[in-house]
Amino acid sequence: CSYIQECVKIRELLLDPKNELTPTAELLLFLSDRAQHVEMFIRKQLDQGVHVIGDRFSDSTRIYQCARGFSRSKIDMLLELATGGLIPDLTILLDVPTNIGLERAKAKSIFKNGDRMEQAGTRFHEDVRHGFLKLAESLAERHRFVVIDTSPPKTIEETHEKIVKHISKKLWVKGSEEEND
Repeated sequence: CSYIQECVKIRELLLDPKNELTPTAELLLFLSDRAQHVEMFIRKQLDQGVHVIGDRFSDSTRIYQCARGFSRSKIDMLLELATGGLIPDLTILLDVPTNIGLERAKAKSIFKNGDRMEQAGTRFHEDVRHGFLKLAESLAERHRFVVIDTSPPKTIEETHEKIVKHISKKLWVKGSEEEND
């Protein structure tokens, strides 16, 4: 599918450490990727009654770009445009101390010293972690957030089990609500 190739190209631009992007260029590329993904994939799946599970969405754009210095109100306005107001029913936040998270990400990276985001520095990533935790605790958003501590000695299997439990619960509750309508 050509749209997937387009999204991959955008991600390559965003993540390659050789690319020096301004915060504005980075934001607009992320928004472009979000808009393309929503229109070409997510909405089509939802319209067919398919549940969509994704890795990162509007909350990531919101938090990372606020850590880059943009105002929350400006980001929210642009995300509304890019996603057409689509908001996840459930957001699972895998929480881990910043240094451990960066080590894990860099260990999986295709780039020797991590991608552009991973090279942004510890302070930036501490701001990101704090932003996610603050969002998850906010009165307006906490109904859809589940925070799972993935700090050692927790295993991948333990984390997986918790994720499956929360997704299953959300699907079961949503399904039973529809049956009662």
